[in-house]
Amino acid sequence: MQANELIKNFYKKGARNSIISLFVIGTVWGVLVSLLGEGTMLTIVNIVFFLISIFIGVGIQTNLKGFLNSTLAWIISMSILAIVILFYRSLIVSLL
Repeated sequence: MQANELIKNFYKKGARNSIISLFVIGTVWGVLVSLLGEGTMLTIVNIVFFLISIFIGVGIQTNLKGFLNSTLAWIISMSILAIVILFYRSLIVSLL
């Protein structure tokens, strides 16, 4: 029983750290988008940060599967990813 709780805590900490890193990536992405002008460099930054965000979103889903069922983990991880990419990043860009 003790090992099971230890593994669940490990997954919970991993999910928490992934969510925090996703918000940090969203902040950096928003600042870069607001500082760069239109052009090729902006496109490259958008593609790179979108791929990084997707990888972190998959990491969130993997960590959530450690203590939630698979469908709920998928729904939560995609919701967090959508909140960060669509709303949080857009808020950062509009504020700068």
